Amino acid sequence: MNALSYLFFVKLKAQLRRLFSKPTSAIVTLLVVGFFGFSIYSAVRNREMMSAMMNIQSVQGWMMLFCGYVLFLMTIMILQKRSAIVTRDDAQFIFAGPFTRKQTLAYLLIETVEGSLIYALIAVAYILMMMSSTVILTVPLVLSLILSSLLMFYFAFALFTWFYFLELVKPRAKWLKYGFLAVLLGFIGLIAIRNVGFDGGGIQSTITRFVADPLFNWVPVFGWCKMALIGLVSQDMTACLIGFAATFLVCAGITALILNVKGDFYEQAIMDAEWISELRQNARARRSSGGTNEKVVSVKQARFGSGAAALVSKNLLILRKTRRLLSLQEVLLIAIYLGIVWMNGQGFGFYQFFVLIVLFTSATTDRIAQDLRVFYLYLIPDRPLKKLAALMVPSMLHIVAVVFASLVFCPFVLGCSWAEIIPAALMMTGFGWLFLSASLVCLRLMKSRSTPLMEQMIKMVFCLILAIPYGITVVALMFVPGLPALAVQLAGLAVNGLIGLVCLALATPLLSGNNLMAD
Repeated sequence: MNALSYLFFVKLKAQLRRLFSKPTSAIVTLLVVGFFGFSIYSAVRNREMMSAMMNIQSVQGWMMLFCGYVLFLMTIMILQKRSAIVTRDDAQFIFAGPFTRKQTLAYLLIETVEGSLIYALIAVAYILMMMSSTVILTVPLVLSLILSSLLMFYFAFALFTWFYFLELVKPRAKWLKYGFLAVLLGFIGLIAIRNVGFDGGGIQSTITRFVADPLFNWVPVFGWCKMALIGLVSQDMTACLIGFAATFLVCAGITALILNVKGDFYEQAIMDAEWISELRQNARARRSSGGTNEKVVSVKQARFGSGAAALVSKNLLILRKTRRLLSLQEVLLIAIYLGIVWMNGQGFGFYQFFVLIVLFTSATTDRIAQDLRVFYLYLIPDRPLKKLAALMVPSMLHIVAVVFASLVFCPFVLGCSWAEIIPAALMMTGFGWLFLSASLVCLRLMKSRSTPLMEQMIKMVFCLILAIPYGITVVALMFVPGLPALAVQLAGLAVNGLIGLVCLALATPLLSGNNLMAD
């Protein structure tokens, strides 16, 4: 077990050392962590000086939304036809090494706790950002949110791990996981049917009753964590303790089941690890392999430009063949946020804030980073700035598609006019360009050390700073009498566009040789 413990800590140390291997990335990492820590501390400190009244309904709503997300994630993992729990490198060490079965399984559980903690911290940061406008944040509430998130993610991941081993040992046991999901989802469905507005209250009334239904507290883990948080907010410490204690017992039970798994599963676990590692490697390199094939349609005619325009032609051809501008996750997020705003009656202005969150998460540099790893890109005879701008065209089309999908149903659901939608579309497009340009700067700073989590954190700090000129411009123009909202947002779009161009110029060293992988 000492060797496995050493492996875990060496991996953790390597991940941290990778972030601090260069002075630039080390400074940025420390600044980002300090910024988020100070933000949470300031929010909690300021909130504690306010009234002690809590918006219990708001806490219930956000917890139900979070429980639904974890439940959806767990369902997707369990229903996968083939999966793996470790990568190829880990499998070759822990399954082939001189370790007992319990030592190997204990190491996998420690990895599960680490992954659950990372997911929980990300989720809590997101929830706190959403709840801060309607809920008074206190230290006990923040700590309880972290604990409940950790327990729910651990339950989901550990249950998936147990079903995985059980199916390897006994293939017929796969029906057990289907039965578990059927009972769990069926019980939640019955709770939803129980709250259907037969009294004519409509969908909004049904959702409100479903969120506050005490019967949901009987749902294992998810309902118990919700009951614990509501008990804390309403000063019912008995309910809080019962909820957390019951969840701890269930998690401990699943841990014991995993540690006592019997049967020979080593060979198949190694094969699955080889499969998932190859799948990820092919996905990163955009190679087609088995289940990673992407459906494409035939294109009769295509034209290619010269220089940087050839990159635009190539990427547009890929978009035409794949016909995919929006992901399912983005569509679901837009639908969920639209439903939340409609249910709470918060209006179109509040919905725009949610759309900006979707744009922030969608404005990634994945496609651009993949293109930057292709060596022929650096042989194209054109200026680096033009080539980098050409690489951003598909990502900007993706941003425009997200904006369109976010706003197209607003007149029918939220009752807003087109006079409100057009300025909002300009504002969102400008911020999408700003988010994307900031992502390039993050990629330039972190280079090959960039990770999705670190990139999002750094990008958030940069975007908050870069949005200051836009805020100053818009606020100043709002005091001009008779100036229409469209003109205000056009000015804001120009400001964000100019800042984005500056960011694009700062990121051009990425095309000065193969600078992305230079370190």
